[in-house]
Amino acid sequence: MQSYFGHIYIPKCQKIKLESESVDNFAEEEYELIEGVRLFMEGDEFWIEAAIEMYGVEQYNLIKGAFTGLGYVTLLECNVIGLGNGVGGNETKISCKYVLTGIQIDNEEHLNFTQLSVTMPSLRGWFDKTIFKQVNIFDDTISLVKHDSIPLASFDNFSLEAFFSISQSLNRESGLKVNDAVTLKIKATKDRLSLWEFIDIYKKFKKFLAFIGIFDKDCDYFIFLDEEVKYEKRDDLVPMKFFREQYNFKNNGVDAIKKVKYDFIEKDIETVLTKWYNLNDLSDSIDLVLEKYLQAKLSLESFFLNSCFAIEIYHRRFKKNERYPKAEFRRIKKEILSNIKDEEANKFFEEKLAHANEPSFRERLESLNEDFQMVLPLTMDTNSLIKGIVNTRNHIVHRSSSKGIISGLELYYASFYLEALTKLCVFKELGFSQWHILTIFSNSRDQIESMYHFNKRLQTGIKKEKA
Repeated sequence: MQSYFGHIYIPKCQKIKLESESVDNFAEEEYELIEGVRLFMEGDEFWIEAAIEMYGVEQYNLIKGAFTGLGYVTLLECNVIGLGNGVGGNETKISCKYVLTGIQIDNEEHLNFTQLSVTMPSLRGWFDKTIFKQVNIFDDTISLVKHDSIPLASFDNFSLEAFFSISQSLNRESGLKVNDAVTLKIKATKDRLSLWEFIDIYKKFKKFLAFIGIFDKDCDYFIFLDEEVKYEKRDDLVPMKFFREQYNFKNNGVDAIKKVKYDFIEKDIETVLTKWYNLNDLSDSIDLVLEKYLQAKLSLESFFLNSCFAIEIYHRRFKKNERYPKAEFRRIKKEILSNIKDEEANKFFEEKLAHANEPSFRERLESLNEDFQMVLPLTMDTNSLIKGIVNTRNHIVHRSSSKGIISGLELYYASFYLEALTKLCVFKELGFSQWHILTIFSNSRDQIESMYHFNKRLQTGIKKEKA
């Protein structure tokens, strides 16, 4: 845990929402200086402790201040989490969701910047490059190679670029340490972007790495820059360090799918990333798949349902979603309802027919049979699996009959197959070629089947031992 000593300015008047009004009223903001404040930073948790009279205030959108070792600081989304008595009188503990150093912001509307640089350990694994060309421990020599920055993609209002760097630190006990790093540079290309827009862009890129199988448990480091924020009497931009809860995914998914390294899609990277950011209809399916990578303790039923919903949503948005042409179905629907004279019955059937023109979940899976064959073992009966998946999904969602459902290890691996199918379909929408797809999934069916039989033998052995 790190702690810093300093002072803060808190607004005396908060933004007040009147129930009788649809807009926010703002009182003239005056700031009160609070000295003797301690700022604590431990992992993903940040909080301050100070002698403050809260007067019923429970949260502050923004608090500015200065602390030894950090300089100017802006604290965002602050909530009172504890009240007590200290040596100096009443003491208040306030949590902070975000910490921005190097600048004092007066208003949330001023949280705009021209660039965000994120040093990401996961990028080292994705590019699989290092600046260390040769290390000779016998001669105490290190040979370095300089890599050019790599443009990844350009959009209407921002661009993505990766660059390689080196840092060194000297410690009396451990000596000289030299580290290399890869940083993602998100640069505003037109107007300045808000802090929240930058964070959304970063999170979407982080999702991309997780979806293609690139993970790293180490923390990312953030630095904001703004062309208008410079040191006095110098032309250098002030690096504004940003601290937030880490957004790391864990490798809890299908290991049998080949990781998509940068050199594998280097020629198509801009096309792939452009579609990743612009195809919003893919977002829900992607988020459902990635939930397992964020929550290590996701239940088996939730994992299975997420996998079902992910492929169902994908099919609804990207494949044929009608049994009849729309005009033909409207005619049929109108004819059916015209023959139902009872008003309540007519309303009932109108609601029931709302989605009658859509294929069932079973039909959706069957229409993806060709793609399914690329991830399923050759010995597996696709129709039987689809039947089991549909029965199980209906049972869990509607608590219908348990006849014909799958459970335990079979349910776990059925979820894997559905996840692999969703990834395959998403890769196609992102512009991966058939060669890419075949290479990524070339060994998937055999590896998943091997893992299944291995775990089946372990499970059988445990049962026999208990017996």
